[in-house]
Amino acid sequence: MLTIVVPLATSSAGRRLAGWLAVLVGALVLLAAGMLIVTIAAWPTTVTLTTSVVGQTNTDLPVDQWLLMQQVAASSGCGLDWSILAGLEKEETDFGRNPDMYVPHNGGIVGIVQMQPGNWAVFAPPGGDPFNQHDALTAAARYLCASGAGQNIRAALFAYNHADWYVDDVLHWAQLYAAQTNPDLGDLASSTQAGSSSTSVGAEIVGVARTWLGVPYLWGGTTRNGIDCSGLVMAVFAQFGVQFTHNAQLQFNAVQHIPTDQLQPGDLVFFAQTYADPTQWITHVGIYIGNGEQINAPTDGQLVSIQPVFSGFWGAHFAGAGRVRLPNRSTSCSGCA
Repeated sequence: MLTIVVPLATSSAGRRLAGWLAVLVGALVLLAAGMLIVTIAAWPTTVTLTTSVVGQTNTDLPVDQWLLMQQVAASSGCGLDWSILAGLEKEETDFGRNPDMYVPHNGGIVGIVQMQPGNWAVFAPPGGDPFNQHDALTAAARYLCASGAGQNIRAALFAYNHADWYVDDVLHWAQLYAAQTNPDLGDLASSTQAGSSSTSVGAEIVGVARTWLGVPYLWGGTTRNGIDCSGLVMAVFAQFGVQFTHNAQLQFNAVQHIPTDQLQPGDLVFFAQTYADPTQWITHVGIYIGNGEQINAPTDGQLVSIQPVFSGFWGAHFAGAGRVRLPNRSTSCSGCA
């Protein structure tokens, strides 16, 4: 009996053990599968690209914020330079990247530029959001101007935050960003590949301009949600480290003027009196792409598109061409102004 019972008992225990092991393995498989599903579900379904001002090695200032800083500074009324806003925002919240900006402190300070609530109530746009880039920069610019930034920027920054080290830090960052986006780029060969030809640089400019095709026109716009003609030039050349003012006439004034027969891809084409404005002659600008065509942001209700330069409406208003100075791109031409 024993010789029979023991094997039977052993066989039964083995079967039970095998059963438990199978259950355990199954549970582990289900757990691993569940974890995999959760992990995959947590992966982003889209990729977000944050573009920084390029042509430099250490610049972390996003292009869209840079463009907005120029707009806010230009409308400040006290001659405030955009680089001061860049330095201030870098110092306060690293351009909105620091999560601590959401945590109220020192009487309720929150937001991108970390302004005291009482000052925010005075200098922010009506109903302004301290986490909105435009509202925050506008409030900071107004505060600095009211604190005498037009006469003494150090004193204005000290009024913003009563610490000499703070003023030094902001001015350090401001100087860095201003230097890295200087429009005189003759020595910044790192912004394009060494040895690249004028033609290849022009092709790069056109390539960046093409990425804006299909964006709706918006007066005063500088983003993918809407952009105007001079805003398009600003945004495209920002990718090459060039700082332009958001105004077609001032862009015309800032570039080297070239004869029409020497136009190359990447040059700018300008148009006069495309709408009635007694204060301006140049009222529109486009980016030349070759073969008598341009990429531009035409007008309300239209999209950034390829348009003729020398025929139709644009041909009737054509006023001249200009070349932007870039590293490794020759600006020499016969008859250039």
